[in-house]
Amino acid sequence: MKIDQLLEILRERRAHLSVDKGGCLRVDVPKGALNSELQGALRKQKKAIIALLESSASSQTDYKLDAVLPDGFKVRQTLLFQKPELVLLTGATGFLGKYLLAELLQQTSLEVICLVRPTGQDRVEKELKKSGIWEDSFRSRLSYIEGDLAEELIGLDSKIYNELVQKVDLIFHNGAHVHHGLPYSSLRAANVGGTLALLKLAAAAEASFHFVSSLSVLPSMSSGVTDRFFEADPLEEISPPRGGYNLTKWVAERLVENAGKLGLEIVIYRPGPISGHSVTGEFNRQDFLYRLVRGYIATGSAPAGKIPLDLLPVDYAARAMVWLTIRSSLRRDSLRRYHFLHPKPASSELLFEACERAGLGIQRIPYQEWFQTLTKVASAGQEDHPLYPLVGLFASRGKSAQDHSEKAMEVPYDCVETQKILSTAAFPLPSLDGALFDRYLEAIIKEERMKT
Repeated sequence: MKIDQLLEILRERRAHLSVDKGGCLRVDVPKGALNSELQGALRKQKKAIIALLESSASSQTDYKLDAVLPDGFKVRQTLLFQKPELVLLTGATGFLGKYLLAELLQQTSLEVICLVRPTGQDRVEKELKKSGIWEDSFRSRLSYIEGDLAEELIGLDSKIYNELVQKVDLIFHNGAHVHHGLPYSSLRAANVGGTLALLKLAAAAEASFHFVSSLSVLPSMSSGVTDRFFEADPLEEISPPRGGYNLTKWVAERLVENAGKLGLEIVIYRPGPISGHSVTGEFNRQDFLYRLVRGYIATGSAPAGKIPLDLLPVDYAARAMVWLTIRSSLRRDSLRRYHFLHPKPASSELLFEACERAGLGIQRIPYQEWFQTLTKVASAGQEDHPLYPLVGLFASRGKSAQDHSEKAMEVPYDCVETQKILSTAAFPLPSLDGALFDRYLEAIIKEERMKT
């Protein structure tokens, strides 16, 4: 088992890894969350994990320095905003990215260049066709360049880089190395260095910069915060989040903010939970809700209690981001942030009502009883079970999780200004209603049947 796979599994099971004063690896993990295979992998990778943790500890202290633009970073102040003709898009191979690409080509007349890894071109077209959003007419305005966010000049040779400087009018930076099990130091090159390299390109090309950040740069609901976070709040006034990936997004957004202060045209999108397509029901297979629902179906049970779901369907999120992109003729000294989450969260009861309509016998049981099911899955080492990767997310919550789920939680992220602007768009915000959950379940059940 590779070290990054091991760390991801441990993260999902809420394991806490640390190195004590004697240089020994300490592993605090909920009871029943480790099987013999994981224990063996830990012993085998112990030295590498210790080295990674020690490296991360030293680099964590430098994250504030990473958030400062280099002295040579300059933005021309005299140019007026011009209508873009060519956009550079990163992250087109991701779930949200493929829909952003389709919307850029459908809503605008822009030419789009996708920054992809080798073989990325084939993957982009394959994914768009699979989702039913590919059009042959796209090819006339779509091209690709091979690169890497973690490398110098985003992996481009100087000739191609200089050509981009001459041609690019807008950079839509959606790409990132998403891995919640790795430390800051392992994700820094792609997520922080890649963002800085693209900001330098934007400054040299005199292009606007649109950045897909995340609401994870702000304190989470589970942290017990009572404040509300508004789109106008500067990130520099908010404490950095926990977790290597979240911290890289926080640092990257700080760099973007600082570039905006120097005059670069900046738009920041902070999405929360992105769910499946509102019409087809297509889901990201790595999505938490997708895995959880499959687990409910597999076990025939789910914990009692209600939780709010503030999901935003991927097709709406992409359409809205691009719609805002082409309407953001901002001043050169301005910066705008948008929070992307559903303003009217639904109760999880709608999900279980949809399960009933689909003929799925999901029994609602006390949390502790359901938790025992998770423990059995972990103890038996059922790695092919849908709930297996999620065991650690619940293992340390115990009785408090049940109490928490019975309370109405207020989402602390304000999105009033974003929704006010989007209210003038021609496309409506999908409702989080029974019909939507019916479509999601239909898509999940269809995929499950195809596997058998």
